Amino acid sequence: MSVWLVILSTNVKSERKYPLDISIGDLKRKIYTITGIETSSQRLELSQTETAVSTILSDDERTLASYSPVDYAHLKVVNLNPTTDAVGFDDEANVPKFELSQEEYDKRTDTVKAFIERHKLGRFADHPGSTTTPSSIPIGARCKVRDADAFYERRGLVRFVGTTSFGKSPGSLWVGVELDEPLGKNDGSVQGERYFDCRPKHGVFVKPEQVNIGEFPPIDITEEDEM
Repeated sequence: MSVWLVILSTNVKSERKYPLDISIGDLKRKIYTITGIETSSQRLELSQTETAVSTILSDDERTLASYSPVDYAHLKVVNLNPTTDAVGFDDEANVPKFELSQEEYDKRTDTVKAFIERHKLGRFADHPGSTTTPSSIPIGARCKVRDADAFYERRGLVRFVGTTSFGKSPGSLWVGVELDEPLGKNDGSVQGERYFDCRPKHGVFVKPEQVNIGEFPPIDITEEDEM
């Protein structure tokens, strides 16, 4: 198994395919041939998307797979030794580089990103429920929230559907849910702006595709505990 990564440094932007079982130490040695940054001076910052929070790959013994990268994730290479003048190079030294701006790159149809998007792979794959639209999420409806990384099910009421001032970009669409249990993150407000009212820790904002509308009654914990 392997994964495509976009290697980014001061002088380099390069798409590379690496085996998931490669150690971070070996990955740094391969990156050295691309960026010219010594392995001891590299800090690798992995982000699943261009705007996502990054994770520092600090353990040379761990494998790349242990950080769960997705295809076309961004791997930023930071030079921790500013006294060195690292220049990007590859196995073929002194070969003129063909460089594109991000806008020009996004317009091309012959890149790995275009291939992955065209074939709906990786982060461009269709997900169950992705056809959910705001019109099918009425305010006040009972719902349950799908959390891929949670071991419990969250249920509640839809309290808000619309654009917000937070998120990856201003104006992004979110669904505000008042949860039955205190399994949320807020009271209906985010960054000082209120979208709906609820008790502390009972509010949560999720993307529309994470919401299932239906007759989902509150979970009775006492009943579940009975034999």
